[in-house]
Amino acid sequence: MACAASVRVGPAAQVFWALYTRADGVMRERTRIWRARGAVELAAGEVRVRDAGIELALSLEEDDGWEARCHDEGGGEVWTRKQAGIRARGTLRIGDGPPRALQARAVIDDTAGYHARHTEWRWSAGVGEAADGTALAWNLVSGVNDPASGSERAVWIDGVPREAPPVEFSEDLARIACEDGSLVQFRAEAHRARKENLLLVKSDYRAPFGTFTGSLPGRVELARGLGVVEHHRAVW
Repeated sequence: MACAASVRVGPAAQVFWALYTRADGVMRERTRIWRARGAVELAAGEVRVRDAGIELALSLEEDDGWEARCHDEGGGEVWTRKQAGIRARGTLRIGDGPPRALQARAVIDDTAGYHARHTEWRWSAGVGEAADGTALAWNLVSGVNDPASGSERAVWIDGVPREAPPVEFSEDLARIACEDGSLVQFRAEAHRARKENLLLVKSDYRAPFGTFTGSLPGRVELARGLGVVEHHRAVW
């Protein structure tokens, strides 16, 4: 399991990546402030990480995704587009080891906007399948971009997204309950957490990687899934 990101808030910028190898239970990760050159490169349909002995190169079959434009009570506006369950192919090299061919499914999160000065959210995204092998994916959130309708919440069934009803996350992030009675259960395997204090900009988050079972919003039975859950407090 892997993630890579580029973030800019006003003059502050950073890139980060993480790689979790489930076979040995090892989490490798780095966060670089002010965009360490070449560590993470993101472009349409491409991801590259070259940092700390990791070389990851992926090609992504991007699609139109699920878009939302949301407003908060303070007048802030945020646009976001999510793609989930898309095909990813590439190679991974760790240290001096040989390159490994990869075939997987990915989630892409593009977001831009004017958030509330103090923003807190809980979020989950992942991919999986139903008992009959149907491809499933999801993007669920509470606390940001989450009006009753027109939200960023979505469940993909065989590649087709549909909006999910509002959800609520447990404090320990182990359960995601939907107002339609659906319940997703999460088991963490590896943990990521970080605090940043850049005076005007602050960030405090935990984002474990792990496995999912249960029923996605819409009462879609999830036989197995992989992904992430996050709790994030930000000042920006």
